[in-house]
Amino acid sequence: MADMRHQGARPISNLRVGIQASMATALTPDLVTLAKADFGFEDMTIHAGQSNDHEGLLRTRKADLVITSDPLYDLDGLERHPIMTESFLLVLPQSYSGPTGSIGELLQHLPLIRFAVTTSVGH
Repeated sequence: MADMRHQGARPISNLRVGIQASMATALTPDLVTLAKADFGFEDMTIHAGQSNDHEGLLRTRKADLVITSDPLYDLDGLERHPIMTESFLLVLPQSYSGPTGSIGELLQHLPLIRFAVTTSVGH
């Protein structure tokens, strides 16, 4: 963050961040404190949303950085820094006794319940 603050003719004072909505509540207070106290940003703009919103924020320069689950591999010139991983928990009916080796095998025997139509989880 320190290097980013000093890009261009003068340091930027407002850091614009796109952040995964599911993490925004937990991360935003500490992120604001870190950006202001340790890196000298005066203001922050937080765009909480879904990972499919983050590419647009970067392309339209409405965000300087994003905290997202989408690696945005189709965008060139980005630095990517993994900060965490999260495992999925697969919940099956107690009565199910079929194969569990892969999602494909499960789909032969059980329906897949999507997280939400607007997210990429469950595709």
